[in-house]
Amino acid sequence: MTSASEPRRLAVIGPDDVLAGVAPVPFERAGKLCEVGDHTHRGLLRVAAQVADHGLRRVVAPSGRAALEQGLRTACGWASAAQDLRAVRQQRSECYASFRAIEATTVRAVRASVASLPAQAGALEAHADSVVWRYVRLAVRLAVEAVVLTLDGVTTPASLAPVVQHVAAARAYQATALGAGRNPDLLIRAKRQAEFEAEDHGDGSHTPDVLALQLLHEYLGVRWKVLHDAERATIDEFVSWAISGDVAR
Repeated sequence: MTSASEPRRLAVIGPDDVLAGVAPVPFERAGKLCEVGDHTHRGLLRVAAQVADHGLRRVVAPSGRAALEQGLRTACGWASAAQDLRAVRQQRSECYASFRAIEATTVRAVRASVASLPAQAGALEAHADSVVWRYVRLAVRLAVEAVVLTLDGVTTPASLAPVVQHVAAARAYQATALGAGRNPDLLIRAKRQAEFEAEDHGDGSHTPDVLALQLLHEYLGVRWKVLHDAERATIDEFVSWAISGDVAR
């Protein structure tokens, strides 16, 4: 016990103690405080696996999901003591190694499933098309990483919280790519606004073409943020419900 004469000391808080906001607070805090293999840890692992599964089923092409689905089954198997750590590590390696193949498979599937855009008329249209496919690839990468993080969470519980953020971001990239990213009206508005700014407010350092590229990314960024926040709200609601029992206390 500290006597009245002794100076009070603030507790030292390390970087690992800070919550990053990548998941609901009770979930992220529980991942930092639980012990590997305890009841809370196993519960968090099952919840993270459900969130990761939600992401891969909506972002990754069905033909590219086999390794990822097996990885999540293995993580849940460990949580129920049906799988050992060696199986988890093997599945983690296989999921990580299959990323490029999963990305290529998904991009091919998405290209085959969406209508072709009109012939590209200029640099802005060509750039917008490249952004669409970059976003599709980013969505796949984040969905795969969510599965890998779930498997990492078997030995490092704090790795489970970022699964929520990864899946929300993956869904937002995919929806932005296939929605606003392929909307010709967005390019028309970007061009018009760029011409207006260059003529009435420009200082000569930015041409309409350069401004149009900046505006396109501003428009897409806003759309991504709206979609991301909506997806986070949905996932957070599920996670909060799922851990409302023993895990949350």
